[in-house]
Amino acid sequence: MSFNPNLPGDHAEILAPELRSQFNGLHALIEPGPKGDTGDKGDKGDPGEAGSKGDKGDPGDKGDQGEQGPPGPPLANIVVDGVNTEPASSNAEVQATLAGDSVHLTFHIPRGFDGI
Repeated sequence: MSFNPNLPGDHAEILAPELRSQFNGLHALIEPGPKGDTGDKGDKGDPGEAGSKGDKGDPGDKGDQGEQGPPGPPLANIVVDGVNTEPASSNAEVQATLAGDSVHLTFHIPRGFDGI
């Protein structure tokens, strides 16, 4: 049966065979036909306007700690560049710098307090 737009009638009892026939009729009307040949490719369109720049996002999560690197080269020399006497109230300090394969040290040592 083909689709009949007058069925079911207003306030009519719906009968399964009639409703099924209506659905099948609609399906036949909207079922696609065979695919046609592909048409030629159209011309490239003009580029659109650039959009506005978005807000800067929040910073990401802190990354995992990386793996330990390989051991460095062995030190060949330790050089004491100086020993300085500092005031008695100063803290002892050692400055160390690395130059090539040598460590250079400078010591800052507080003098003792005056005796009584």
